[in-house]
Amino acid sequence: MRVGGNILGLALALFLQSLPRSVSSEDVACQTSQQCDDMREELGYGKLFVGFYPAKGCFRKGERMYFGIGGTLAQKVKPNLPGVLERVWCTEMDAGGAEQAAQEQQAPTTCLTERQCDDRRQELGISVYRVGTNYPSKGCFKKGNVAYFGIGGSVAEMSTELPGARERIQCVGSASGLVVAPPTTTSTTTTTTT
Repeated sequence: MRVGGNILGLALALFLQSLPRSVSSEDVACQTSQQCDDMREELGYGKLFVGFYPAKGCFRKGERMYFGIGGTLAQKVKPNLPGVLERVWCTEMDAGGAEQAAQEQQAPTTCLTERQCDDRRQELGISVYRVGTNYPSKGCFKKGNVAYFGIGGSVAEMSTELPGARERIQCVGSASGLVVAPPTTTSTTTTTTT
């Protein structure tokens, strides 16, 4: 019976070690891309990739570090991320860092995907939404009471000021970052024959 108890104790200890690490009181989630970049530098990673990823806040995957723009505070501090993604923790944030995080959360940023554009135009109360590849302007914009998303173009083309009656629609969230990953846009052509 004693031997079984030791094996059970060893199994329990190994199980407890396999659980995700707990966050110490000194660790806080990196809430801005700048804090994440500072931690990236401290950890010796090459560069920080900033973009609209499913995971929010500062995280790593293999040999790369990322900062997922947008999301809620709860999403940015979630300790257990899916798959091989790992949360990157910063040390305690000073008052200036907390203020910067709050400002970035509300900063206007370019809507880079059709979904972001669609969500934002709904928030703005614009009921008509059109998506296409033939618009001279790329990215998210409006003209009158109609919102558009011009597929294609670079991040710069999706961010530029627009001429005439067209107005750029801005999303809300952190846009500051070092490397902005371009969005992946796919289009499908369906041919029907009768």
